[in-house]
Amino acid sequence: MSQPVVVGIRDAALHQALDEGRVVALPGVGGYQLAARHGGSGVAALMALVAADVVPYFAIGRMDQAAVLTGDWTDEIRRLAIRFWPGPLVMVVGEAAVPIRITMPTRRSVRKLCQHSGPLVMAAANGADGQAVRDVQDLQSQFSSTEVECIVDGGTLAGPGPSVLDCRPTPPVVLYEGALSETFIEGALLMNARRKRWGRSS
Repeated sequence: MSQPVVVGIRDAALHQALDEGRVVALPGVGGYQLAARHGGSGVAALMALVAADVVPYFAIGRMDQAAVLTGDWTDEIRRLAIRFWPGPLVMVVGEAAVPIRITMPTRRSVRKLCQHSGPLVMAAANGADGQAVRDVQDLQSQFSSTEVECIVDGGTLAGPGPSVLDCRPTPPVVLYEGALSETFIEGALLMNARRKRWGRSS
């Protein structure tokens, strides 16, 4: 069984794989992520590779890409996104029955890839034990080249995954505390609420 090849973020093979609807692996917060181009045939292949409890999300390279993904991208949510992105935070938007998770990656190289290829659907590449895969060699041994075309080497990754903020209720609620502390998020939300009140009273 052949293994996925390791490439650089600017390698033509990576862009070709995404254009052709293949699954690739990218370095992310706390571990490697499987990725496929939004709207392409690779999304179904990606979902077949991840565990049932792994929730996919969209990665964008610039703010206007979020508005294309959902009609619930309000000015208030956009202001929150400007406060937290780029950063290790996934924001949940949309209707209760069809929530959408969106983030803007911390790595500039991955953001530029999203700008070039369009939004990417991403999901954690967890191992058989359910833990994040943090090393390229471990990732290569887990997938064949027919499952994952190539891997972008981001070195050995460490730390928790991204935090998750549900922006549907008012005020937003922290669903999961990861790399971005809940205290920091709640402090930023409080400051945002104060600015909103000040704006109304001026």
